[in-house]
Amino acid sequence: DRDGNINRSEFASLWTYLSDWRTCFESHDRDRSGHISRAELKDAIEQIGYKFSGPFYERLFKIYDKENSNQLGFDSFIQLFCELHNLTEAFKRKDTS
Repeated sequence: DRDGNINRSEFASLWTYLSDWRTCFESHDRDRSGHISRAELKDAIEQIGYKFSGPFYERLFKIYDKENSNQLGFDSFIQLFCELHNLTEAFKRKDTS
């Protein structure tokens, strides 16, 4: 309701949302390292329906691999997917077809 507070219902929704993303993260973390590799990220992105060029995947990975560790933790994974969602929604609003 944008009042600056989170009520129980909003918290429950947030918890479910994050739990779903945790499940997605863990299902793509094939080596169970607690991090996502480039190949694992590409698989996760493609599973939800996006298809990008190789250079774009590399760019995404570099942007969200803030520690230059060649892997993404859960927080970076969430940030990346939230940004993809926001960009998709922005494009949908501008799409006139």
